[in-house]
Amino acid sequence: MVVETVNAGGKRRPFLFSGGAMLTYEREYKENFNAAWNRAIQQIFRFGESGDVVVDMAGFSISDFSQFFHAGFVWGAKKQGVEFTDTVEDVADWIMEDATLIEALINHIGNALGYLSDQTDKKKATTPKRKAPTKKA
Repeated sequence: MVVETVNAGGKRRPFLFSGGAMLTYEREYKENFNAAWNRAIQQIFRFGESGDVVVDMAGFSISDFSQFFHAGFVWGAKKQGVEFTDTVEDVADWIMEDATLIEALINHIGNALGYLSDQTDKKKATTPKRKAPTKKA
Protein backbone atom coordinates (compact mmCIF):
# COMPACT_ATOMS: atom_id res chain seq x y z
CA MET A 1 0.00 0.00 0.00
CA VAL A 2 1.29 3.41 -0.94
CA VAL A 3 0.57 6.59 0.96
CA GLU A 4 -0.78 9.12 -1.50
CA THR A 5 -0.42 12.84 -0.91
CA VAL A 6 -3.51 14.82 -1.88
CA ASN A 7 -4.50 18.47 -1.79
CA ALA A 8 -7.26 18.83 0.78
CA GLY A 9 -8.31 21.85 2.79
CA GLY A 10 -5.55 23.97 1.28
CA LYS A 11 -2.74 21.60 2.33
CA ARG A 12 -0.93 18.55 1.03
CA ARG A 13 -2.08 15.65 3.21
CA PRO A 14 -1.16 11.96 3.35
CA PHE A 15 -3.95 9.51 2.56
CA LEU A 16 -3.86 5.73 2.80
CA PHE A 17 -6.64 3.23 2.69
CA SER A 18 -5.64 -0.23 3.85
CA GLY A 19 -6.63 -2.72 6.51
CA GLY A 20 -5.60 -0.24 9.18
CA ALA A 21 -7.93 2.41 7.80
CA MET A 22 -10.75 -0.11 7.58
CA LEU A 23 -10.21 -1.06 11.21
CA THR A 24 -10.06 2.62 12.18
CA TYR A 25 -13.41 3.16 10.43
CA GLU A 26 -15.04 0.13 12.06
CA ARG A 27 -13.83 1.04 15.55
CA GLU A 28 -14.89 4.66 15.21
CA TYR A 29 -18.30 4.14 13.59
CA LYS A 30 -19.24 0.65 14.85
CA GLU A 31 -20.16 -0.52 11.36
CA ASN A 32 -18.72 -3.09 8.97
CA PHE A 33 -16.66 -1.14 6.45
CA ASN A 34 -17.37 -3.38 3.46
CA ALA A 35 -21.12 -3.24 4.00
CA ALA A 36 -21.08 0.54 4.39
CA TRP A 37 -18.74 1.08 1.39
CA ASN A 38 -20.77 -1.17 -0.91
CA ARG A 39 -24.02 0.52 0.11
CA ALA A 40 -22.57 4.01 -0.44
CA ILE A 41 -20.99 3.15 -3.80
CA GLN A 42 -24.19 1.53 -5.08
CA GLN A 43 -26.04 4.75 -4.26
CA ILE A 44 -23.87 6.84 -6.58
CA PHE A 45 -22.86 4.44 -9.36
CA ARG A 46 -25.34 2.79 -11.67
CA PHE A 47 -25.32 1.32 -15.14
CA GLY A 48 -26.61 3.44 -18.00
CA GLU A 49 -28.74 2.17 -20.86
CA SER A 50 -25.69 1.27 -22.93
CA GLY A 51 -24.06 -0.58 -20.03
CA ASP A 52 -21.65 2.22 -19.15
CA VAL A 53 -21.18 3.31 -15.55
CA VAL A 54 -23.01 6.53 -14.68
CA VAL A 55 -22.27 8.63 -11.61
CA ASP A 56 -25.46 9.85 -9.97
CA MET A 57 -24.54 12.18 -7.11
CA ALA A 58 -28.20 12.39 -6.01
CA GLY A 59 -27.49 9.37 -3.81
CA PHE A 60 -24.21 10.78 -2.44
CA SER A 61 -24.00 10.59 1.34
CA ILE A 62 -21.74 13.28 2.77
CA SER A 63 -21.78 11.45 6.08
CA ASP A 64 -20.64 8.09 4.70
CA PHE A 65 -17.93 9.42 2.42
CA SER A 66 -16.58 11.91 4.97
CA GLN A 67 -16.20 9.03 7.43
CA PHE A 68 -14.47 6.76 4.88
CA PHE A 69 -12.11 9.53 3.83
CA HIS A 70 -11.42 10.64 7.40
CA ALA A 71 -10.23 7.11 8.23
CA GLY A 72 -7.90 7.25 5.21
CA PHE A 73 -6.46 10.60 6.27
CA VAL A 74 -5.98 9.37 9.85
CA TRP A 75 -4.20 6.22 8.64
CA GLY A 76 -2.10 8.05 6.04
CA ALA A 77 -0.91 10.54 8.68
CA LYS A 78 -0.09 7.72 11.08
CA LYS A 79 1.97 5.91 8.44
CA GLN A 80 3.81 9.15 7.59
CA GLY A 81 4.43 9.90 11.27
CA VAL A 82 2.56 13.20 11.18
CA GLU A 83 -0.21 14.48 13.41
CA PHE A 84 -3.74 14.61 12.04
CA THR A 85 -6.17 16.55 14.20
CA ASP A 86 -8.82 17.44 11.61
CA THR A 87 -12.34 16.20 12.20
CA VAL A 88 -14.75 14.33 9.98
CA GLU A 89 -16.57 17.67 9.61
CA ASP A 90 -13.37 19.21 8.25
CA VAL A 91 -13.13 16.40 5.72
CA ALA A 92 -16.76 17.02 4.73
CA ASP A 93 -15.90 20.66 4.03
CA TRP A 94 -12.86 19.67 1.93
CA ILE A 95 -14.78 17.30 -0.30
CA MET A 96 -17.59 19.79 -0.81
CA GLU A 97 -15.05 22.46 -1.79
CA ASP A 98 -13.34 20.24 -4.37
CA ALA A 99 -15.29 17.65 -6.36
CA THR A 100 -12.06 16.27 -7.84
CA LEU A 101 -11.02 15.26 -4.31
CA ILE A 102 -14.08 13.01 -4.03
CA GLU A 103 -13.17 11.22 -7.24
CA ALA A 104 -9.49 10.88 -6.29
CA LEU A 105 -10.26 9.42 -2.86
CA ILE A 106 -12.95 7.05 -4.17
CA ASN A 107 -10.42 5.82 -6.74
CA HIS A 108 -7.74 5.40 -4.06
CA ILE A 109 -10.05 3.32 -1.88
CA GLY A 110 -11.34 1.35 -4.88
CA ASN A 111 -7.78 0.54 -5.94
CA ALA A 112 -6.85 -0.44 -2.39
CA LEU A 113 -9.82 -2.80 -2.24
CA GLY A 114 -9.06 -4.22 -5.67
CA TYR A 115 -12.27 -2.89 -7.22
CA LEU A 116 -10.56 -0.47 -9.56
CA SER A 117 -7.18 -1.99 -10.12
CA ASP A 118 -4.84 -0.35 -12.57
CA GLN A 119 -2.62 -3.41 -12.06
CA THR A 120 -4.74 -5.27 -14.62
CA ASP A 121 -3.90 -2.70 -17.28
CA LYS A 122 -0.22 -2.77 -16.35
CA LYS A 123 -0.22 -6.55 -16.49
CA LYS A 124 -1.87 -6.54 -19.90
CA ALA A 125 0.64 -4.01 -21.16
CA THR A 126 3.62 -6.09 -20.05
CA THR A 127 2.31 -9.51 -21.13
CA PRO A 128 4.16 -10.48 -24.28
CA LYS A 129 1.96 -11.13 -27.26
CA ARG A 130 1.99 -14.61 -28.67
CA LYS A 131 3.40 -14.97 -32.12
CA ALA A 132 1.11 -16.38 -34.71
CA PRO A 133 2.12 -19.87 -35.73
CA THR A 134 4.08 -19.94 -38.92
CA LYS A 135 3.04 -22.21 -41.73
CA LYS A 136 5.54 -24.77 -42.78
CA ALA A 137 5.83 -25.18 -46.49
